[in-house]
Amino acid sequence: MAEINDSGFIQMGCDELGGLLGISGRRVQELEKSGVVQSVAHGVYDLTVSVRGYVQFIKDTARGSTVTSDEKAQRVRLTKAKAGLAELQHGELNGELLRRAVVRRQDFQLGRILRNNLESIPDRLAAIVAAEKSSDKIHDLISREIRDSLDEVIKAMEQTEIDDAALDVTRRNANQAIGNE
Repeated sequence: MAEINDSGFIQMGCDELGGLLGISGRRVQELEKSGVVQSVAHGVYDLTVSVRGYVQFIKDTARGSTVTSDEKAQRVRLTKAKAGLAELQHGELNGELLRRAVVRRQDFQLGRILRNNLESIPDRLAAIVAAEKSSDKIHDLISREIRDSLDEVIKAMEQTEIDDAALDVTRRNANQAIGNE
């Protein structure tokens, strides 16, 4: 039964409010849990506040905006993540970006070439330096060998091609990801 409270507002139970709004009493309770209607006491609802809340809920539903702020934040985060992934895939497909594993493997190979070249300097120079008496000539010989070794590494770097097999796998994975969306 509807009652008028001390402030002059009409209060009623969930079944009465549901009947007025054209929904069940259970649905009124569900709307209370989601914050659409508000109870002033257990099972007692303020008619004015509840009707305003329900009308706003209906308007929002018609506009498709019944999503909570947490859901909106999750959607924004997901959209940003997908956009970031798409940018990375685009850069990778255009050859602007490389997979970390490909770069590490190539860096390791170039480091090994540098190490091998530098470690072989004593083998190449030991006999020559042993016979040389001038420290200036010894210095020049060692400096030239180091420069030559570094030049070989630079040439190897310039000739190093991107691992096409790794890129083909990357391209295939990127194309699959784009195709699945």
